[in-house]
Amino acid sequence: MTAAEVFARHLDLSSLHGSRGVVPCIFHQDRTPSLSVDLEAGVFNCFGCGQQGGVKRFRELVGEITTGDGPSTDRQRPGEVHELALAIAKRQPWMRPGVLASYHRADVIRDHFRAAADFRAAADREANEEEKWALLADAAWYETEAHRLDSLT
Repeated sequence: MTAAEVFARHLDLSSLHGSRGVVPCIFHQDRTPSLSVDLEAGVFNCFGCGQQGGVKRFRELVGEITTGDGPSTDRQRPGEVHELALAIAKRQPWMRPGVLASYHRADVIRDHFRAAADFRAAADREANEEEKWALLADAAWYETEAHRLDSLT
């Protein structure tokens, strides 16, 4: 049984655009649609009442399956959870080409600026003039490198 079949038994999916959209929530009094549904991934999230989860959780909430002491009648195929998680992860912003590299570059730039600030603070505490200038030179190098990396983006 597909996620679309499960959701269609309880929700009016006519307002969906393709396999995703927002429909009125059946878990609370809903004046405007607030239940986000993704039929491909088999997940839902209500922005009004906070109910969320996958097909199994939806079936539990509507009373199709029970949780607790007895065995569940809803058995998942091996790897089904992994496939769902992978499908959701692939749609996340950080999985777009180049985004992870941008995050890494931003981390390096931030670390360089922090190092420059640390070297300046150490220079302020240093009594020896020669050592102070050496620390300031290090700070200047890290700051220059951070600006160079930032200009590459």
